[in-house]
Amino acid sequence: MYKLGLLIFFLSIFQTGVKAQNIYNLSVFLLKEDSLVELSRFQGKKILIVNTATGGSNASQILQMQQLYNMLKDSGLVVIACPSNSFGNEPVDSVELEEKYMNDFNLSFPITNKIIVNGPDRHPLYNWLRLKSLNGEFNCIIRSDFTKVLIDSNGKLVGFFDDTINPLDEVLINTIRAIQ
Repeated sequence: MYKLGLLIFFLSIFQTGVKAQNIYNLSVFLLKEDSLVELSRFQGKKILIVNTATGGSNASQILQMQQLYNMLKDSGLVVIACPSNSFGNEPVDSVELEEKYMNDFNLSFPITNKIIVNGPDRHPLYNWLRLKSLNGEFNCIIRSDFTKVLIDSNGKLVGFFDDTINPLDEVLINTIRAIQ
């Protein structure tokens, strides 16, 4: 799986052609602010979007996401956690999520309300992330919680990393540092 994530990232660098819709026209509901926020707020920053869940075997990645954010926020990284029960590991509602993410994990990066990342009712952000016809780069398959999708400071989808790549993995950190 590790090599698959790298392969997909590097293949994405060489793809061209499809006219992309702009990620900055999309909105997400942020728990801490209790409001709908346009992603244009993050224009000019590198964005790491991660579908998260407090249950399951990879929940420790939530704290690693905070460590990554602390390490790279001054270089223009924004991490956005998107709690989801699409894989059955986040059964709590948004009120409980806010308490858990803010109080138990003490996270300082943006956290959306609970969203659907797979299926016909998936959130528009995940439509954009998943479909080349929308993002202009490639199709991204979300197979599990903690799939990490990286957007450069120009709003271009540059790669995704599956759940086997933890947030503090050198490959992810070096990729974030290498992009604009």
